[in-house]
Amino acid sequence: TSCTVCAYATLGHAAPQLFDAAAKAAINNLDAFSTQNLSNTLWSFATLDHSSPELFDAAASESVRKLVEFMPQELSTTVWAYATMMRTSTELLNSVADISIEKLEEYNAQSISIIIWSYGKLDHPSPKLFNAVAQIPKNKLETFTSQGITNTVWSFAKMGHPAHEFFDVMSEMAIKNIDDFDPHGLANTIWANAKVGYINRKLTEAIAQKALLNIKRIKTADITLIK
Repeated sequence: TSCTVCAYATLGHAAPQLFDAAAKAAINNLDAFSTQNLSNTLWSFATLDHSSPELFDAAASESVRKLVEFMPQELSTTVWAYATMMRTSTELLNSVADISIEKLEEYNAQSISIIIWSYGKLDHPSPKLFNAVAQIPKNKLETFTSQGITNTVWSFAKMGHPAHEFFDVMSEMAIKNIDDFDPHGLANTIWANAKVGYINRKLTEAIAQKALLNIKRIKTADITLIK
């Protein structure tokens, strides 16, 4: 079941009847699902925006039972799916937070940023998890992509979790990677800084210059089209 729906999701091909049938079959057989099967199935439903509250509720309970078996990427994919579908499970999110704090050094930057973004998206408070992420060594923070930086600081701000030393490092990384930011990422990053009352003038100037460049490009494109 997980292989079939995953293939359709990878292709971006919606198949409502198939997914409805797959959800029913999965619910009755979740105990036989591996952690990879669970995360892939949830990812597939979320990717194609196919709602199945019953499946997500049942999968949350099954995921908690098998939590220690999850690989970091599987965990981040799982909570991403719940956040994308705006489907919450207090038990699952609390359990994921606990095990993530315990094993955070094993997680890569992508998994960390996805998990933190998911908690912000779902408005699920987890101060201990956010504190743990704020204390990640600088050499790991330096591996965050522009999207990872944006998603992480956005979630910190959304949850009202100020961590100025952490924002110092993330701002430094944002400046270094400023050319990789899209307009949405720039806006979310500066919003996050303002939301927590954090000011970094170098970053503010870098974002302003990047935004100005984008505006100039848009105007040039418009002029070209008018010709």
